Amino acid sequence: ADSMLFPTRGPRRALCSSLHVLALSALLTLSLMSVVTGEDVVAESGHVRETAEKVAKPEVAGDAQEDAERKQDQVGLEAEKHALEDSSGGMDFTMIAGVLAAVVVGIVSTCFLLGGEKKRVFKGDAVFLLGECDSGKTTLLFHLRDKVKGEALPATNTSMQHNETQVELADEEAAGKVLRIIDFPGHPRLRPLLFDILEDCAAVIFVVDSITFASKAKEIASFMLDLLTSTAMLKHCTSMLVLCNKTDALPDDMAGVSPKIKIKQRLEKEIDTLRKTRAESLDDIGNTLRMELEIAGDAFKWTDAPVDVEFADASVNLAETQAATAFLARLQ
Repeated sequence: ADSMLFPTRGPRRALCSSLHVLALSALLTLSLMSVVTGEDVVAESGHVRETAEKVAKPEVAGDAQEDAERKQDQVGLEAEKHALEDSSGGMDFTMIAGVLAAVVVGIVSTCFLLGGEKKRVFKGDAVFLLGECDSGKTTLLFHLRDKVKGEALPATNTSMQHNETQVELADEEAAGKVLRIIDFPGHPRLRPLLFDILEDCAAVIFVVDSITFASKAKEIASFMLDLLTSTAMLKHCTSMLVLCNKTDALPDDMAGVSPKIKIKQRLEKEIDTLRKTRAESLDDIGNTLRMELEIAGDAFKWTDAPVDVEFADASVNLAETQAATAFLARLQ
């Protein structure tokens, strides 16, 4: 079955988290500042009103003591008015200081979250089984690992998790050789996750369903062109085997025909068409994750591929996979 690579927590997610922390901190700080300063202003205003009312009381003639008290209250009123003005003027400074504090909290959170991200280290020694859904990738993996065929092969279905396992070769020339093999899902939606880990790729076995190929040729060619122009894959990958599977179930009109010849020719034409179309796209030219596919002539040929590409017929159900085991045995 096809599978999907586990999603990783990247710097973009960490950055978004830190921005959320920053925003929440700023809002909380501003809210607290508004409540505190609002209460202070109300308190100060109430006290000033009480003092003003007291001063505004009618004077009692001849009472020197009360006259002195009113004058003292008048002085206190003026002082409190100044204090009220100072508090309202200082409110802006307090709020600015609070916002700055929130910014500092956000920056620290960003550094913490980004600092916690560990870049994955790729060994570049894995063999990737790639291709469309239901092409036979997982069946091939079980056959290589468990040395079974036909009815002994376990039933498979499309899944959402990738398969990664160690396979020990039984080929006479490479007996005891152990390879790490990753069977990745074939659904187009999961492709971005594949290209996140292609740096781990040393070689590719691209499995094609020979029966349904004619109706999926363009999609398969697009997938292959993505691989052949991926800077991540080309960092370690040097070879690719296109395994034309299910030759045991070909329709009568294709009986006795080698699927690999037709598939090779059709993919060559489709890739050349796609290459020209993409070259005219500004979005594709600006994509730093891809390199331009250089060709020697006017049209793409398999000899122009940046890795060695070979084609072979196969029937995984009948254990006719000699081309695959020989390909794996040659890997360094």
